[in-house]
Amino acid sequence: MDKIKECVNCGAAISAEDAECPYCHYMQYDAAEARYMDTLESMNDSMGSLDRNTRKIARKDIVKSVLITLAAAAVFAGIGSLSGIVHEKTDSYYYGEKSRIVKGLDWYDANADALDKAYEDKDFAGIYKIINADSKGPYYSILHNWEHYDIYQIYTGSYDRFEQYMTDEDRDGQYVFETLYRNAISTLEIEYKKDSAASKLYARCSDDEKKIVDGWLANVKKFLKDDAGLTEEQCRADYNDLYSSGYMDYSKSSEYAQKYYNAKGGTQ
Repeated sequence: MDKIKECVNCGAAISAEDAECPYCHYMQYDAAEARYMDTLESMNDSMGSLDRNTRKIARKDIVKSVLITLAAAAVFAGIGSLSGIVHEKTDSYYYGEKSRIVKGLDWYDANADALDKAYEDKDFAGIYKIINADSKGPYYSILHNWEHYDIYQIYTGSYDRFEQYMTDEDRDGQYVFETLYRNAISTLEIEYKKDSAASKLYARCSDDEKKIVDGWLANVKKFLKDDAGLTEEQCRADYNDLYSSGYMDYSKSSEYAQKYYNAKGGTQ
């Protein structure tokens, strides 16, 4: 029977031999390294130029991950050739992957200071804008090595929409209230479901990052108490009910939100 491990990105239970998570498709570097170790020596030579002019220690870790990713791409290309796929296409795929990684490293060098500054300012909306400013986006296997990437994933999981709608001009409208309620309940997953991906990301956060996330949790609880009129026990009961299937029941969440909206004096 295959040994089971947790996906390093989403926390799902997967085979220890999986080089890629079958759920979130994130590269599992330990498994990939073991599978493609015989290709790493040649890849180190071909990628040597990427480690020149390193401007910070974090970039060295990025390059290590890049080498493993490229090793996987090289092996996949070889498998494609053995399967009868046109060799030129496999070469094109490999060099295209290499080009993406080089561009990703350039992107990181150009934006690392801005990302760090936005984190220092607790401007996570600003971090989102930096990362998504380019329509093609950065190479996420590289971005994963940014030291604050775990808390960024927690932010974009649900709290970003809560934060956005808390400042909406139609703050008292039913649609905004429903969106706030749904995302507030979703954010509570960090605390209420200890085996969730969000909770595992929280466990990996630094003490300073945990203080930030704790502040987010306090904000959503304040909304649920002051605007929706819920106690802590009711919040937990709503979460358990809405996620009874493992996923948010959107239809039921709309019913709950409408009930609480009307109870606080809103109009349909």
